[in-house]
Amino acid sequence: MRDARLLVGIAPHITPQKVERYTLGVTQRELVRSRVAGLAGFLAGGVLHAIAVLGIWQNGWAGFETPVDIWMFFAVSLLVMQLLRRIYFLRGDTGLFAEALKGLDPDLSDVSQLDAFGRVALRGALPWFAVSGIVALLLVGQDADGLTVPALVLTLAAAFFVFSRPMLRAHRVLKRAKHRGLVRLRDEIRRHEKALYQNGESAREAAQMLPALVALETRTEHLREWPLDLQTASRLVLYTAIPLGSWFGAGAVNIALEALIS
Repeated sequence: MRDARLLVGIAPHITPQKVERYTLGVTQRELVRSRVAGLAGFLAGGVLHAIAVLGIWQNGWAGFETPVDIWMFFAVSLLVMQLLRRIYFLRGDTGLFAEALKGLDPDLSDVSQLDAFGRVALRGALPWFAVSGIVALLLVGQDADGLTVPALVLTLAAAFFVFSRPMLRAHRVLKRAKHRGLVRLRDEIRRHEKALYQNGESAREAAQMLPALVALETRTEHLREWPLDLQTASRLVLYTAIPLGSWFGAGAVNIALEALIS
């Protein structure tokens, strides 16, 4: 909601009334749907773990031979349940921003006003990065590469798709606004250049205005075209490292435990 309030008056489709409606929280209907999403996640997590890790197709109920297997089955199911519920709520959280870029004419003097879109896009991608981290953990010490490797690739692809789609839209908006601004500035520069060769007040005015216009053109040319501040970019790198860090961390723990046991 903080990001939405920052965009009130900047994005035509984000109005104080819409922001106020979202601050009231979820409706009873949305809460019921989130519970359905959580139930679907619980079932999907259990099925994934039973097939990919316990090998229930080959071993049958013998796959649940130890209490650890049963515990991990329920742990993975509960994790996927919470992740799917969070994904459902993120769909609602980002719904306010879905159409916000339509008709937007950004102020090129302060491009950082649109950094809110980068933060919203990253929050939408976070659950998928978390899921990919869980899948990466399932890869360690398991004989289910045929399922977990494609699942890891798909969840990472989903994370980058969820993040890049609004970012690409915002990039196109900024790029078009920057192009329009440069066209206007260059037209003004050409007009003042012509006036510079004339005598009188117009020549003196052109001599005063040209340096400022050229400096503004240079500044506009170097404006960034992505709504991505340093903090959001750093978080993106951190989230991208979640699957890799999970895989290496779990591998190190697995090796250490084997060494201790042996």
